[in-house]
Amino acid sequence: MEASDPNDIITKLSNTKGDKHYKQRNVNMTMTLTVVNSDGVDLSKTMFNKSSGSVALSSLSGNAQTDNRALDITNSDHLTVSVTYKVVKSLSDVGKDDHVMILADNIPKMKDGTDPVGLAEKGGRVSAVEKGTIANKTFNEAATHEIGHLLGLSHKNGGLMTPSVNGSLSTSQKERGEIINGGAGQISQSTGNGTYRQSSVNTSYKSGIKSQVNSFVSSNNITW
Repeated sequence: MEASDPNDIITKLSNTKGDKHYKQRNVNMTMTLTVVNSDGVDLSKTMFNKSSGSVALSSLSGNAQTDNRALDITNSDHLTVSVTYKVVKSLSDVGKDDHVMILADNIPKMKDGTDPVGLAEKGGRVSAVEKGTIANKTFNEAATHEIGHLLGLSHKNGGLMTPSVNGSLSTSQKERGEIINGGAGQISQSTGNGTYRQSSVNTSYKSGIKSQVNSFVSSNNITW
């Protein structure tokens, strides 16, 4: 399924080798992300330090392993993840196929007492990071963590996907395999060379992104 423009999540597979039981591929995944900075907070010392640009996410990139015994197929892929972003002040500037990250004043505590600095829909298109993480210099970790959720990763103990900020940006080979083979949604372990876009298979693109953002903010009582 060819991508006609660089929006949503575009995955390019190349150099596929192997057979029906074992595959090696180069996997280049690019997410289009709009950062909504309604108060014009200074982002100059963060990963989103320009009005628009591209950021390579080395913590989500590298060797990716998946071993599916049920299907009798093993993958040893090389994953590269990047984000093409723009920083805007209003939801009106969000593209229809973009992912969105809101800079929030506050994200309330969870029912279990956890006080998150970020929140995201796993495998979805909307996330939020508290502005306070910019001042305490944990923004890049929090933002990358939430992007991990958008790419389908769950919480785990240790590394980037630990539920609380811990100073680590590391992910495992297995986690990177999860991003490729089902996390972002558009390819599987057996998919071969080509260019694939998430919007061709993910139902979240059937509704407007602005209404998704408003619903996300309302249902999680986020202030921004």
